[in-house]
Amino acid sequence: MEKEETRLRQCLQDCDMTKDKIEEYVCCKDTDQLRLLHQQRKKLMDKLHKAQHKVDVVDYMIHQVKEKEG
Repeated sequence: MEKEETRLRQCLQDCDMTKDKIEEYVCCKDTDQLRLLHQQRKKLMDKLHKAQHKVDVVDYMIHQVKEKEG
């Protein structure tokens, strides 16, 4: 594997793309690569929104406990 492809694969792994999707990405044309990147971005954004909701709930609970105390 050449250096450029190794870096590409590492980037795709870093953004949590599955091995199957990485292989698909490497073998397909630009428009399909763009589609795969958009799909991965959507998955990551969904995870981010779910995590943000959890943080918001914890923040709310912290606020409730502090109000009780003082």
